Amino acid sequence: MEGNPEGSCYAAFRKSRYGLYPIGSRAGGCALVIRLFGRPAAVLLLACWALGPAAAQDVGDKLELCMSCHGETGKPQVQGVPALAGRPVHDLSAQLRLFRSGERQNPQMVMAKRLTDEEIEALAAYFAKQDPKSGS
Repeated sequence: MEGNPEGSCYAAFRKSRYGLYPIGSRAGGCALVIRLFGRPAAVLLLACWALGPAAAQDVGDKLELCMSCHGETGKPQVQGVPALAGRPVHDLSAQLRLFRSGERQNPQMVMAKRLTDEEIEALAAYFAKQDPKSGS
């Protein structure tokens, strides 16, 4: 990720989440992600980077979609939405696979039908690493 090129995972994340930070600025890079979201977000970004730029954009978009209901740290502000923070990776990924296959149904979870195995693992890893006891 030398210099955080525009095709990088981080570039895709910062475009989708915050608008665009200038390349090479002190506000950019993994340090910003760690300050804003903690190490689990940086782990997700590294996983995205390993999958390549197109996958990074897709995972970033899907993470943002998950966060819109389940909260940025997996602790939703809306009653009736399950908390994901701190749940085991295998449980989260299994549930997403059940939604994807249609074995488990929920009108809000139709987006899971388009998730790849890699995206499921990255999303599950992100929410599993969140602290369920910390503030929202």
